[in-house]
Amino acid sequence: MLKVSNAKGEDVLTKENYIIVTQPELDYCAASARGDAGIRGILNVQIGTINNTTASNSYTYYNTLQTVVERNGSYPISVTTKAIGFDVGADGKGTKVAVWVDWNHDGDFRDTNEKVLVMNRNGSENFNGVINVPADAKRRKTRMRIRSFYSFGPGDEEACGEAAEGEVEDYNLYINATDINPIADFKANTQSVPSGSFVNFEDTSQNNVTGWEWSVEGGTPSISYDRNPQIKYTTPGTYTVTLKVSNTAGSDSKVRANYITVTQGDVVSTCNDGIQNGDETGIDCGGSCGPCDPTCDDGIKRG
Repeated sequence: MLKVSNAKGEDVLTKENYIIVTQPELDYCAASARGDAGIRGILNVQIGTINNTTASNSYTYYNTLQTVVERNGSYPISVTTKAIGFDVGADGKGTKVAVWVDWNHDGDFRDTNEKVLVMNRNGSENFNGVINVPADAKRRKTRMRIRSFYSFGPGDEEACGEAAEGEVEDYNLYINATDINPIADFKANTQSVPSGSFVNFEDTSQNNVTGWEWSVEGGTPSISYDRNPQIKYTTPGTYTVTLKVSNTAGSDSKVRANYITVTQGDVVSTCNDGIQNGDETGIDCGGSCGPCDPTCDDGIKRG
């Protein structure tokens, strides 16, 4: 809140939800594949709302791909790799896919329960398993790491460092999260109005939005921090509307160009007694001429 004053008086401006504090990204250990990342590279990952098909790279963090999971929940995961691999034999050697999740959000994958899956190749490049979310998983966004690689024996799965072959991909999980990035969207009760009319805007954004900033071209007010503002348009034209939303995870904007069309409103007649007085308007403001009006010679007043 800002309060200002001068010799004429004072004024106060309050901006609700004006400052957003976001969660910083943790610095996780580096991971990569040495040489040809195409050998045993990851082609597709599916879990929850994530369904990501990619080319093979040594390492990629897909920071915009996310899915929500619940404590004590179980979530199937499917990983498809390139068709260059060997089944895992009795000695533990062969192509594997391992998955880690930083359940306590401390910036590493070293805790006891954070290597959540090791899936062995068994006649197919489709690796399937289930991730079980622990009851004490920290409620927030956290990192999931997936690694395809050639294993030289049991227990050699490593979340960090460089492997001779394969690929590493990182994704975000939101555990019972309220801090998932917002997705801005809105609608209006009408998109065409005569001048002098009001338009009611409705926020339809997703993911626990806590702040709203509307930029309304041609409207009054032109800036609003209400969730669902009512805006008046007085001048004919076509106008753009922008909504920026935010929460603790970040912000997002939705722009609808040329969204509201304002037409010329009806001219309201102010002459209602049959006699034009001054600048009154109307289709027929005629009436009886006054006896002292020298320009009226037919008994009907015009102009």
